[in-house]
Amino acid sequence: MFISISQDNQVKHVVPSTAKVMSLQALKRYTTQDRISKASDMSIIGFRVTKSANGGKAATAFVQSQNDPSKKYVVFIAGADANEDISSQKSVFVTCNCDDYKYRFEYPNTLNGASAIINSNGEPTFNRNPTFRPGLCKHLVAFAEYLVRNSV
Repeated sequence: MFISISQDNQVKHVVPSTAKVMSLQALKRYTTQDRISKASDMSIIGFRVTKSANGGKAATAFVQSQNDPSKKYVVFIAGADANEDISSQKSVFVTCNCDDYKYRFEYPNTLNGASAIINSNGEPTFNRNPTFRPGLCKHLVAFAEYLVRNSV
């Protein structure tokens, strides 16, 4: 079982050990080009590296648009290995509290072992993502790119 805790808000994230696993690179490959392009407009603030409950490396931050700094979203990315950069781990856990992630990616990412039902009601994403394609919102793309640039 993959368990992680964000020390900022004490939310427990649990993924059954029977779930598939996905790397950050795999999640980004599934992400649409428009979300990757929009990520360049994001700013990372309040970045913090912690450890997950199972001892892996975890990172959390606020992400906001440079054009609209009034909206801040909480992103969280964790890996299972404490000795390896999150960006190069074979299995990661991701979440964001934005509506795009909640209604498009939380459910399919959970099916693939890369998230848990935290912000949504857990219903399948038939309307916004009928093929249940995993991926990242623009906030998680921006944070993932930040982690890669900074070797976290």
